[in-house]
Amino acid sequence: MTVLNTGLCPLSSSSSHWRRGRVVVPKPKRIGSFSVVKDEFVDSFQNVRYLCLPNSDVEWDLNIGLESYSVPKPSNRRTDRVLKFMKTYPERVSVSGDDPDNAEKVVFPDFVCSRGFLSSLLKMPYPKKESPGRYAAAYPLRNKPVEWTVLATRFRGTIYLWWTNEWTDSTDGSPATYYGYKFRQMITTHELNKPSSINERVVKDKFSGVFDMKLGQHRLLYAGEIFGIDSDVILKSHTDFMKPSVKIIQMHTKVNAMKRQNFLKDKLMHWWCKTVLIGAKTVYAGNRTRDGVLTSIEPIAVTDIPQIAAAHWSHSVCLKFTIAFLDMVKDKMKDINDPDIIYKFSFNPNVSQQIKYEIFPAKFETSVLPSWYIDFLDDLAASGPCVKG
Repeated sequence: MTVLNTGLCPLSSSSSHWRRGRVVVPKPKRIGSFSVVKDEFVDSFQNVRYLCLPNSDVEWDLNIGLESYSVPKPSNRRTDRVLKFMKTYPERVSVSGDDPDNAEKVVFPDFVCSRGFLSSLLKMPYPKKESPGRYAAAYPLRNKPVEWTVLATRFRGTIYLWWTNEWTDSTDGSPATYYGYKFRQMITTHELNKPSSINERVVKDKFSGVFDMKLGQHRLLYAGEIFGIDSDVILKSHTDFMKPSVKIIQMHTKVNAMKRQNFLKDKLMHWWCKTVLIGAKTVYAGNRTRDGVLTSIEPIAVTDIPQIAAAHWSHSVCLKFTIAFLDMVKDKMKDINDPDIIYKFSFNPNVSQQIKYEIFPAKFETSVLPSWYIDFLDDLAASGPCVKG
C-alpha cells in the first residue's frame, strides 16, 4: 500500500511532561442513547438496567453461569453505532445557522470517536506494565501490549477517529472479567425495583449513551456503554434519559487482597477515565475474593477518586495530554477534506515515547467512514442546516 508521508509527532506521552498547571474536568452532555443487540445499533431502551441495591449483606457467588458463558467477539466497528445515531437524529448533531468559522461543517463535532478510545488516550501518560498474571496461559488477551493504532479521516470539517485495537478487557474471557459482568447484573434490573435473580443469565447486549463534550478547544461526540441508571421512573424517551434526576452509575469489581498501591495506581485510574466521560457521579465497587465470592459493595464518589490516588497519578496530566493529542491531530489534518485519505497514528512505548504517523492517499484496508454515512453527510449539506429539536 502506498504511503504518502510518515514521521514522528513532537508529542511526549511521558507524564512528567504534563505536570504543570491544572485542567477543569469536562462535563459531558447527554444527547441521546441506543441499545446494542447482537452487536448492532437499535434505537430503543430495551437494554436499560436500573440500579437495585440489596437490602442486606451480600455473599454472592459470581461464578454462577460462568461455565455456559461465551466470550463476545471483539468488535472493530463500534464507531459505526454513533454514526447510525447521527443519521437517525440529524437534528441533534447538525450545524444550525450561518457560522463563518465552520463554513465547511454539516455536523457540529470537531471529533467523533468512541468512549473506549478516549479513556485509553487519557491513560497514555501512565502506561500499565503488564505482568504474566494468574490466567496468562489460558487468556492471552489479558497480556495485550500497550501499543495502539488509531486511524483518522477528516471530511466536511469533522475528524473521525477509529481505534483499530478496539477491543478492551470486556472481550477477555477470564473468570475475573465474568465476575464484573455478573456483579453488574446482580445490582441492576431490567424491571424497575424488581431485584435480579442470582440465576439470571449474563447477556452480551448493551445500552449506550451518546455524549457531547467540550475538551480544551475541541467539541467531541462519542458513545459509551452505560452499566446502570439510578432512576425512580422507567425511561421511555431520550427526553427522559436527559433529565438531571436520571443518574448514570458505574460498577466494577476488585479483589479484596489486591495491594493498595495497585488499586490506587491502576484500578482507580481506569475507573475514573471511563466514568468521567459519561458523567457518572458514583462507582459501585464490588469487593470479592479471588475465587469470585462477593463480600461487600462500596460506593465511591467519582469526584473523590483523583484526590484518593493523587500520589500515583494526576487527572490533570491525563486531560492535558489528551487535549494536546487532539490539538496535534487537528493541526496535522487541517487541510484534509477527503474520506479516502487516512492518517494512521501509532504508539509503541517499547520503541519510542513519541507518536508515529503515516498518511495513506487512497482507500485503506479498513475504511473509516462507511459509504452510507458519506451519503448522509452529502444529503445533509444539500438540504441546509437542520432546526434543532
